[in-house]
Amino acid sequence: MMLRKRAKPKSPNRSAGFPRPKAHHAVLTKPADRPTLRCLTPIVVILPVHNEQATLPASLKKVQQYVYRHPHVTCIFIDDGSTDQSRRILTETIRAAKTPQIQMLTYSPCAGKGYAVRMGIQAAVMECEYLCLLDGDLAYSLDHLNDLMVALQTCDVAIGDRTHSIAMPRKRDWLRHKVTRFCTKIARKVLGLPYSDLQAGLKGFRQPAAQLLFDRQRLEGFSFDLELLYLAQKYGFSISVIPAQVSEPHQIKLSQVKLVKDHLWMIKDLMQIRFNDWVGRYR
Repeated sequence: MMLRKRAKPKSPNRSAGFPRPKAHHAVLTKPADRPTLRCLTPIVVILPVHNEQATLPASLKKVQQYVYRHPHVTCIFIDDGSTDQSRRILTETIRAAKTPQIQMLTYSPCAGKGYAVRMGIQAAVMECEYLCLLDGDLAYSLDHLNDLMVALQTCDVAIGDRTHSIAMPRKRDWLRHKVTRFCTKIARKVLGLPYSDLQAGLKGFRQPAAQLLFDRQRLEGFSFDLELLYLAQKYGFSISVIPAQVSEPHQIKLSQVKLVKDHLWMIKDLMQIRFNDWVGRYR
């Protein structure tokens, strides 16, 4: 089913509660036209997921508890072509929750984290004031949203930084930690970025910044963070950094990032970003 565009709703009376949209999820076929979701809250959180059936029940429970306490927040899960039970879990849980504050988009096949995030942002960007990104497995707790919102009162973009709060890597993760740090140094050099952590799954944007950046963003894989920060710096958006604490359950979870393949692909993506800029694709 392709989600049809809806007219932008009038600003609701927040104290009167939220009108319920007719549907809380949509199934897209890639490549999809830009989807539109009806979000009636000033803050929208995008949570991309791929094959997260083991973590989704706990994540959904935490999200339900959070939106109940924060009626100004809508959370949108983006299922990036999962081949396990993630889509079923999302559909059944969101349908049972019966709240417009939890929605989902899903498509098949897997298109990459960058594509998933862009779909979510473009579906909601015209309906809100702030957009935040959190990994769907809640590697960073929802409590970080408050820090993002505080930062966004004085800047256009806020990003998480794990370097000041992350626990020492376990022995089996030592090589991954070293490779990631090395690739981050390369990315900082190639793109001219001053930030210590470029790819924490914790970011926030004011609506005008999100709209411009994701209209120009091109990468569909896990290097999309690098492209976003490069574009934010290129267009002169102010960027603030907040501490990002990885949750304890996530510290023992096996990463879906393939150590050698994905980091070699990241090096290629760095060259692609510079090339895209050189030929004017970011104008």
